[in-house]
Order: sequence, then C-alpha cells, then structure tokens
Amino acid sequence: MSETHRVVSFLNEVGVDPYSPPPEDFDNLSTEDAVELIKAWFFINFEDPANYVSYNGREGGYQYIWGPYSTRDIIENVFADAPEEMIKAAIDELESEGDDWVPSQARIQPPDDEELPTRDEAAEVHAQMLERIAELEKALAEAALPPAIGHNKPPEPIDDLPLTNLEKTDLQTALLILKTQPVYPDDDGAIAREAAQKIETIGSKLRAWCATQADNFVTEAVKKAGAVAGAGLAAYLATKLLGLSAIVMEWISLIPGY
Repeated sequence: MSETHRVVSFLNEVGVDPYSPPPEDFDNLSTEDAVELIKAWFFINFEDPANYVSYNGREGGYQYIWGPYSTRDIIENVFADAPEEMIKAAIDELESEGDDWVPSQARIQPPDDEELPTRDEAAEVHAQMLERIAELEKALAEAALPPAIGHNKPPEPIDDLPLTNLEKTDLQTALLILKTQPVYPDDDGAIAREAAQKIETIGSKLRAWCATQADNFVTEAVKKAGAVAGAGLAAYLATKLLGLSAIVMEWISLIPGY
C-alpha cells in the first residue's frame, strides 16, 4: 500500500479526520476480490446518514453537517487509477446499498473547548428569527408602512416615524429576504447578513431619534397625541429591529462552515 495515496479534498472536511489510505495495488486481484477490498475500505471511512444524521421532513430530509457524498463521486475520485471495470463493479455493488454517504462516526473529531454547533441549534434559532419577523410585520402593518414586495396595495407613509420611503422599502425587503431563508442557506448566510446589517442600521437610527425626543414627550402629548404615539412606535420598532439583527447573526454563526 502506497503512503502517497490520492487525496480528494472535498472528502476531507473541517471537524473530520482524513479518510484512511485506500488500497492501490490491484494488479494480481480479480475484479471480485478488488471490489471486496474497496468495499472494506469504504465502510471503514463512510456510512449511511441514517446511522447518526438527524432527519427533519419539514426541512427537506437529512440535516447534513458533513456531506453527503455520492457513491460514484467517492469511488471515481479516490480510485481514479484503478482499472475501469473494477471501479464500475465497486460502484454497482455499493449503490445497491445506498447512494448518499457521510463520514463514518469514527472519523468525527471530538470538540476542543466548545461543542460544535448542531443542526438542531441552528434550526431552533432560525425558528426564533421567524417569530420575531412575524411580530415586526404585525407592528409594521398596524403602522401602515409600505407592504411587502409583491403586495398590490399602495404605500401609506407614516409621518411620525423618522424614516425615508427608501428606508421603509429597504426594511420590508430585508424582512422578506430573511423570512425566505432556509435554515442552512447555500451562501453560508451572506445574503441574510446583508439584510441584518440594513435592519440594524434602521433600528439604530430609530433609537437615536427616540433619544432626541425624550424631552418632548410631555409637551407634545398636549399639542399632538400622535407625536407621542409615533415616538412610542419608533422606540418599540428600534428595540425589535436591533433584537432581530442580533438573532440573525446568532443564527448565521451556527451555520456549519461559517
């Protein structure tokens, strides 16, 4: 067995030990014996996701942290120099048992000082994010801010809130982006992070404006009750927006690979 075996980078992930050196000398083996040798190596290094990967039908099935890898991708890449008939026979044998595989549990590295985030943790925080978005959307609807994209009603701006029409639209767009994000986005949360930054900027503006209005609450209550209502709404929205931004960033930090 060679000590300089082919290394397939996509199979070596963070938090997982490298796969063991595969057999390489098939010169004196029959196809049947070679397949048995390949299968023995395969099941030392990979296993069925059903053995330990959590499953959530509402989220699309198995909630992978590593993988999945197809039988063909593993065999054709690791054993690229083996005779073609042996590769084909090994793939046929293994595909009869399954096609999606994950690293064997024996290869998964224990955490150092902190536990690795689990898929369940990320999903839980994602659900909390959606709940906060629903609360915000209810408050915004009651404040008659512009409806979300795709709604056919015209905007009804509120004079009492110190936001431009563009900021109101940006806020609605950011909320729409976040509420349509899957638990584990393909971009590792890049788009969601941009949306969170917009939300934080708007929330900070509202909070700063509320600070300047604190001394005016009593006098404005006499002159114009709506001003007090507007300031109260702004304070409420500022708190909710900044809280939402924080929980979005917490969710992104739990996405494996972030």
